[in-house]
Amino acid sequence: MNIINKLFGTHSERELKLIAPTIDKIEALRPTMQALTDEELKAQSDRVIGILHDMEKRYSPEQLKEIKQLLAETAVLYAIYNYHSIQSVK
Repeated sequence: MNIINKLFGTHSERELKLIAPTIDKIEALRPTMQALTDEELKAQSDRVIGILHDMEKRYSPEQLKEIKQLLAETAVLYAIYNYHSIQSVK
């Protein structure tokens, strides 16, 4: 690790630091989501699908592409964040 990374952290570490508050909010919802019945969870999923269908009507293909990319990046960053959380427990 070079001196710059030691001082400022890696790009991934800086990204994780930026999204940590949002991830913490998401994690705070975990017990609520885990408490849902299968029917309630399906209803939530149907609601999200409805929102996505509504977005398809309201946004241009270019905007939808950007939204999908942001969702994918968020999912990856969330997975990385969880991985680092698990690793820090060891």
